[in-house]
Amino acid sequence: MSEAISVRGLTKSFGKVRALDRLDLAVEVGEVHGFLGPNGSGKTTTLRILLGLLRADAGEVALLGGDPWSDAVDLHRRLAYVPGDVTLWPSLSGGEVIDLLGRLRGGLNPGRRADLLERFQLDPTKKCRTYSKGNRQKVA
Repeated sequence: MSEAISVRGLTKSFGKVRALDRLDLAVEVGEVHGFLGPNGSGKTTTLRILLGLLRADAGEVALLGGDPWSDAVDLHRRLAYVPGDVTLWPSLSGGEVIDLLGRLRGGLNPGRRADLLERFQLDPTKKCRTYSKGNRQKVA
């Protein structure tokens, strides 16, 4: 697998509005890309299709060598998506949310948890309602 993301001829319409018109995109393994564009240009639609949350009308999509729709469960174990604005449980601490989300994914290694907290410079005892937008994204 040389391409982490492969999109060929991706098309999606909502009623009479064409959100994506034969989009081609390739991201090689190890590359980092930004996905920029004005409102309504299809960024979110593309991401939703890549995550298997929305079906394309036409075209081919592969993510990490799998089909985002039929291989969604396996793919979701290997990736994460954090939207621009994250809503967390305001009465839980960041650490409690990390533990909860970790359990939902099948468990979180305590060493990995400590490493992430240190790397993100995140206080796990603070309530989520006190976190900035950036820190809410880190917790997510």
